[in-house]
Amino acid sequence: MDASVRSVLSDDLLERCAQRAAGYDRENRFFFEDFDELREAKYLLAAVPTEFGGLGLTLSEICREQRRLARRSAPTALATNMHLGATGVAAELWRKGDRSQVWMLEEAGRGAVFAYGHAESGNDLEVLYSSGRAERVEGGYRFFGHKNFGTLSPVWTWLNIYGLDTASSRPGTRSACGRPRARTRFSRERLSRIGT
Repeated sequence: MDASVRSVLSDDLLERCAQRAAGYDRENRFFFEDFDELREAKYLLAAVPTEFGGLGLTLSEICREQRRLARRSAPTALATNMHLGATGVAAELWRKGDRSQVWMLEEAGRGAVFAYGHAESGNDLEVLYSSGRAERVEGGYRFFGHKNFGTLSPVWTWLNIYGLDTASSRPGTRSACGRPRARTRFSRERLSRIGT
């Protein structure tokens, strides 16, 4: 490995992920052990700028690490990518002077995990369109509808969801990053069976 390239994932950690991958598939279960090791290695902080307690890796460096992880455990890399994508976008906005997502970087620096719950039956334009409804309420939006898949389901802190607002003067898809984890009735075991 080129010493000038920053790396977060050790070869030993990647080998342990590879050894567990088939078991996760065979048993159809969430990658709790991989997730715990990745968190301990601070991999979830890869995209977060150092000013917020993160590692401040570049997009190129994160992509390299993701490829290394995907070669050992593709499902672990796919699900982890959702958190890295959310924090990576927030970091890029911050670097360009947009402070609207600073809260996300601060939360991630404190250990929050960001996930997406936007998959809907019959909708192949999940980020651009939603079969769910977003209704304007005081302070934001209220979302209605069914999502049939959520990345990082058993471990997320913040869930990014989408809904279609047709009633406002600017109709279109709305996105919200809410914190419903504290208000859910799902158990870790139930969630591990319904999402990556």
